[in-house]
Amino acid sequence: NREQKESTMVAKKSNAQIKRMMKRAEARGEKYVPPEPVEESENAEESSPKKTESSGTSTTAQKSNLSADEKAKLDAAVALEKDLEKIQNDESLKSKDRRSSKRKAEAIACEASGCASSSELLEWYEEFKNKQEQKGSSSNTKRQDRKKRNPYIVFIGQLAYDTSAETLFGHFQKELGAEHKVTVDTLKVRLLTNPKTKKSRGMAFVEVTDPELLYSCLKLHHTFLEGRRINVERSAGGN
Repeated sequence: NREQKESTMVAKKSNAQIKRMMKRAEARGEKYVPPEPVEESENAEESSPKKTESSGTSTTAQKSNLSADEKAKLDAAVALEKDLEKIQNDESLKSKDRRSSKRKAEAIACEASGCASSSELLEWYEEFKNKQEQKGSSSNTKRQDRKKRNPYIVFIGQLAYDTSAETLFGHFQKELGAEHKVTVDTLKVRLLTNPKTKKSRGMAFVEVTDPELLYSCLKLHHTFLEGRRINVERSAGGN
């Protein structure tokens, strides 16, 4: 049940989120009923530390300074990452069923987080994790440098799980080399991996500093790489 999944992903939704979800449900010809707020029982309070230990990503410390919308994004991103990993590791699924399961998981995450797309949510989540790791170091300086460079980012999906960052870079270099100077300085690949297994999740972000190169990258949408027709889309978090 979609509503049951959403209510488990996000314990409390802001008014803005509820309005967005009601509009999306209305567009589908459905009716969205916000979940009733659940009072935490003593048992729930006792069990919450155990859940925190088993899932090191979403912790009380990480959420302490977040707004309601950011907490919703974090919960949705963590749940989406787990769902995608589960789908990836389910060898009983056929390719069509796997794609369908991914789309459903992404749709649920988008509604729960209020993001327009799963790539926007994952981009936000990557940035969030980077900020957590950089706290207490030179995070402010790096963020300022990033803004000065004005990077442009595209999201790459449907990659084969054994496709490496080097292979993906080579694909862009081969296809765009005639029009642009594609080097490790002008095009950087960030392969999304499972934090525990370090294996690819079949997705990546490609960052370029030249807007013309960015739009050339978008022309590689639905090109073939290692037997897979890849998706190349502009990331909402690119500017």
